[in-house]
Amino acid sequence: PLLSAFTRERDVLVIDQRGTGRSSRLTCEGIADDPDNYDPDKVPELIKDCLERLPFDPIFFTTSVAVEDLEAMRLGLGYEQLSIYGVSYGTRVAQHYMRTYPHSSRAVILDGVVPPSEVLGSQIALHSQHALDNVFVRCAEQPTCADVFGDIKASFELVSNQLKESPIQMTLAHPVTGIRTELELGHPQLVAWLRFSLYAPETTALIPVILNEAAKKQSYTPIASNALRMLHNLKTSMAYGMHNAVICTEDAPFYADEQVDFASLSATYMGREMYDTLHTLCAEWPRGFMHETMKQPLQSEVPTLVLSGENDPITPPSWGKAVMPGLSNAIHIVAPGQGHGTISRGCIPRLIESFVEEPNPHAIDLACIERLQPFPFFVDL
Repeated sequence: PLLSAFTRERDVLVIDQRGTGRSSRLTCEGIADDPDNYDPDKVPELIKDCLERLPFDPIFFTTSVAVEDLEAMRLGLGYEQLSIYGVSYGTRVAQHYMRTYPHSSRAVILDGVVPPSEVLGSQIALHSQHALDNVFVRCAEQPTCADVFGDIKASFELVSNQLKESPIQMTLAHPVTGIRTELELGHPQLVAWLRFSLYAPETTALIPVILNEAAKKQSYTPIASNALRMLHNLKTSMAYGMHNAVICTEDAPFYADEQVDFASLSATYMGREMYDTLHTLCAEWPRGFMHETMKQPLQSEVPTLVLSGENDPITPPSWGKAVMPGLSNAIHIVAPGQGHGTISRGCIPRLIESFVEEPNPHAIDLACIERLQPFPFFVDL
């Protein structure tokens, strides 16, 4: 529906990038089972098993190859130029396409930006912790939240410590399938629920009430149910073979432990496990094809609309700001109170439509952005 406004005048191309969807999807069943909580001793076996099952060599499923696919598609379909929308990792693809084929892009929208020179890994937990801390502050400052729940940060710490020390054996209806499901609810499931709840303002708005249910009423079903739903969605939506091909080529080789603040990383609710897991996983995964220029800061004159969510837990507004010096014809919009991916928020679809029709970022009327705000906290279930 968000793209329907474009179809009156333009063709809309929705692309399954090589390695995803119906474009030779690369899956890793064992890795997808619990991607944020591997047993390090089992990683080599999981990787070996995955690589043996893959139908293609993963070294050819990287961003550098993807932009060549995109250009081949443009030429094959006979388009002079493309207007491109990329979100999250898709912004890495869009930026590298702008760099590699500078005359093929008419206008570009980058939503939740990953700067080309940024190395994904150690910051994931730090950015997510910052977003969670903002939830605690916002709840404390809003009487409707603070009066009902009290110190929500204290509730989180209580629940976190309880699940670290004594995981809970539960049986509940799976929130997606409805099937009765056995679950050991521990700290990894708490992390999964919080991490993905912070992506959207609506699910962020549930964090105080769900933590309160567990801390003060000893009701852990809401955490368990939401964790199961999010892990199910992640397993069915992520192609982990392609994910590994990208991360292990474009990020992990540039990890520098001496530049990582492990004390701060360990102090986050996620801890350093994700960084360590990627380190271990990519030590076993083959490094793929990458253009030499890929990690360099982007310099481009292509009209560009840079979008950031104020409370984005993985691609924060500072990353949107970081790419601006190299974009000579761009504007950066920070959507108040929003999370990861803003294309559906408030007046932003209308701004994107007007930008594609007239690719002049400085002609956009930004007054409507001020009306965006965080989703109000739920105060009961």
